Amino acid sequence: MIFVTLALGMAFAAAAPHIEVFQPATVDILPDRVFTPLGFDDNDNAQVVLDGSLSDTCYKLGPTQFRVEHASHKIFVRQQAFYYPGGWCADVRIPYVQTVNLGILQPGRYEVLLEQNGKTTKPVATLPVAVARTKSPDDFLYAPITETHFDSARVNLVLGGFFTNSCMVFNHVKTHVLDNQVIEILPIVDLERALNCAQVANEFSVSVSLKNIPHGRYLLHIRSLNGQAINRVVEL
Repeated sequence: MIFVTLALGMAFAAAAPHIEVFQPATVDILPDRVFTPLGFDDNDNAQVVLDGSLSDTCYKLGPTQFRVEHASHKIFVRQQAFYYPGGWCADVRIPYVQTVNLGILQPGRYEVLLEQNGKTTKPVATLPVAVARTKSPDDFLYAPITETHFDSARVNLVLGGFFTNSCMVFNHVKTHVLDNQVIEILPIVDLERALNCAQVANEFSVSVSLKNIPHGRYLLHIRSLNGQAINRVVEL
């Protein structure tokens, strides 16, 4: 009986199908461009934005790593992708935009460098960080922007979201076109003094004209109340 049980067990083991495991390789990739929004103080979550593309459908965007050398004012960024070898790959360019949240940095002018396969590029961008001029998180009270889209003519950018207080109203939107192909959009609101302010959800939208901006590829850096700026890369 023991011999029969053992033989059956060996037969089942031999007949068990081989399960092939498909795991991607992790590879370093270089973005086409690094955008550096300006206007960060030493009490802000500083950001840089990577703009690039994957060469075909066998690549998927992977993790982003960074390290900051405060003494030398250098930021090293390493972007990775998952590569799936052995499968069929469509020759399709796949754009990506990756926002890198750097946290709070000391004041100074930082050089941004990219790392790939143990090597470091020359500086590809600079990120200035100023000394905060106020104890408040920002110089202005920003609208809680959660959504953006272009109108049908593609000359106006529509910003949308929800006010959570009935006394919050739009003041105006500041737009700065910077020399480094970054368009900084500051949606400024006021909180009216009233005795009957209520916690409500009032949907809002506001249009920002971009029709007089020269043609090119830009980063739209849109500040928002929660500190999570919206970053979009667009062709204008």
